[in-house]
Amino acid sequence: MKLCPFFAAAALLACTLGLNAQTANNYIYSNSGAPWGVNTNESSMDTVFGVSLWSDLRYETVNPALLFVPATRFIFMEGSDSSAIALQAFLSANSAAISTWVNNGGRLFLNAAPNQGGSITTPFAGSTINYPGFSTDPTIASNPLHPVFVGPFTPVAT
Repeated sequence: MKLCPFFAAAALLACTLGLNAQTANNYIYSNSGAPWGVNTNESSMDTVFGVSLWSDLRYETVNPALLFVPATRFIFMEGSDSSAIALQAFLSANSAAISTWVNNGGRLFLNAAPNQGGSITTPFAGSTINYPGFSTDPTIASNPLHPVFVGPFTPVAT
């Protein structure tokens, strides 16, 4: 029996999607829950990438070997509220893969306003998220003219 090329392509696509559930754009936080119990990050991902056009992942279950690949364009890693310890563990366990992925053109947004744990060491030399205690006011942008603050997705507080 000869297999129709359409069905062969569909089967290959189904197998590929089953092995790599991530999309090109990903939001990751801890199984402990959304930061402060709100879904503003999810709404922002919908606004920027479109509803259902990004993956909602967890540090505790995501497969880094499937995440840090050339097809992944953007990753938003949330480390605020009760996700801080999970973020630190994920960064520690995957620092080499994260660094390689970013150096090869991947776009990473690390966000952390922790309520637990201690300082968070990032995979990038000399970059640490200090908790608790801040040497400067963390609520003021150090460069308010940076593109993240001026658009196209505004308003954004500085």
